[in-house]
Amino acid sequence: MSKNNWVLGLAVLILIVGLSAWGFSKKGTNPGPKPSSTVSSLEETIPTADNLIKDDEPYFDNNATVMEFYQPSCGWCIKQSEVLNELAKDGYRVKPMNTATNADYWQKYNVSGTPTFLAANGDRVEGYQAAEQLKVFLDAHK
Repeated sequence: MSKNNWVLGLAVLILIVGLSAWGFSKKGTNPGPKPSSTVSSLEETIPTADNLIKDDEPYFDNNATVMEFYQPSCGWCIKQSEVLNELAKDGYRVKPMNTATNADYWQKYNVSGTPTFLAANGDRVEGYQAAEQLKVFLDAHK
């Protein structure tokens, strides 16, 4: 009786290993759901050499009272730069704080993500901000 149990157990083990191997070999062959024809505005902003945030953006000013923590290749930061470029036409400026070139900023200023805006009094807003929201924050911290 015990010999039959051993053979049965071995057969089940071989079956499991075989099915697992077959499943792993099939993994990745199913393309899954088709992507929708509409792409979010963030996905349209794929970082390239042309749209990376540069140190000489018109909205950057080292004397500004509000700091912007950003990374040049961060999709949300690139999207935020579009808003900042529009606000720069009305004279709005932020102090550039590139976390990619100064990793100390993360801990020193308690930054958990980019973009983040930090005023001299410690007020902050984190994440992408629409133009009107950012304008209100910048106006409150002139």
